[in-house]
Amino acid sequence: MPENQPPLESQPSVPESNFMLAAERQVDILVAAATRVPKLQIRVLGAVCAALLVISGVLGYLVSQQYSTTQELRRDAVVNCQSGNEFKADQTRIWNELISITPAPKDAKGRAFISNFRAFVEHVNAPKNCAQAYNVKASGK
Repeated sequence: MPENQPPLESQPSVPESNFMLAAERQVDILVAAATRVPKLQIRVLGAVCAALLVISGVLGYLVSQQYSTTQELRRDAVVNCQSGNEFKADQTRIWNELISITPAPKDAKGRAFISNFRAFVEHVNAPKNCAQAYNVKASGK
């Protein structure tokens, strides 16, 4: 027996050697599959996270744009409301001027009619609180 070979009892027989090689191959296949699956899961998870970040960014932008547009529309509504208040004040002045240059009625029924008409004009043309009507914050935004 040569000196560099182990004793015969420690050397595996041929079928046992094939079994060990087959087992090693199976272990290598399982290890490769085990490392492949987490890599795939990590890639899928990364893609899902990236997609969610993009979606949340786009939604944040759209919400911001919508809020800005809403605030602009409210400011425009307040400006229009204030213009309406000015118009109503002018209407009230015109009616009051017309009533003042018209000869006053002599009877009580005519005076009551003029008084009721003046109250009606004041009521119909009463100014609105535009900021409160359109729920604009005190900061003007």
